[in-house]
Amino acid sequence: MHEIRRRENLGQDIDLYEVRAPDVARMRKPGQFVIVRLCEEGERIPLTIADADPEEGSITLIVQAVGKTTRQMTLLSEGDEIPDITGPLGKPTHIEKLGTVLCVGGGIGIAPLYPITKGMRDAGNHIISVIGARSRGLLILEDKMRSISDELIITTDDGSYGMKGFVTDAIRRIVQERGTKVDQAVAIGARGVWFQLGV
Repeated sequence: MHEIRRRENLGQDIDLYEVRAPDVARMRKPGQFVIVRLCEEGERIPLTIADADPEEGSITLIVQAVGKTTRQMTLLSEGDEIPDITGPLGKPTHIEKLGTVLCVGGGIGIAPLYPITKGMRDAGNHIISVIGARSRGLLILEDKMRSISDELIITTDDGSYGMKGFVTDAIRRIVQERGTKVDQAVAIGARGVWFQLGV
């Protein structure tokens, strides 16, 4: 069993769960995920490991309630337990010192972007981060992304916070208008689609 040590609402239908999982916390690398099952008959869903604390033996999962199981998770509170967490799974993101790395995340995609950005920063890269959401109420992890970025640009589709527009508008300003040389780009969209490019 994996106890929920902390739960925090981050925005509309988005919650953070800090869960006891010492083996996963010790072994996980940026870009990996876990499979979660809430009951024996339940479906198995993949969730990105947004952060981990090996000393505390905990991992952080950020969940948007969009389907049956993620909605069931909203019924859980601190002290409740998740029966099955399997991982870490998946191929870790390749991390190395490259120079200037542009890290871009949209919506819930900011959750898996965070550990990759942190890994890139820890490797000695200069980090420019661009995060965006449809509106301010849907923007997550601003403080965490700011703490690991040399520069953080925020966009909202409706202009309620930061720059009005999409993350692609901010990228265009960085690369085309400012002429910033980017050595690597990592982008993760709101639907979890992501890519890593050498520029």
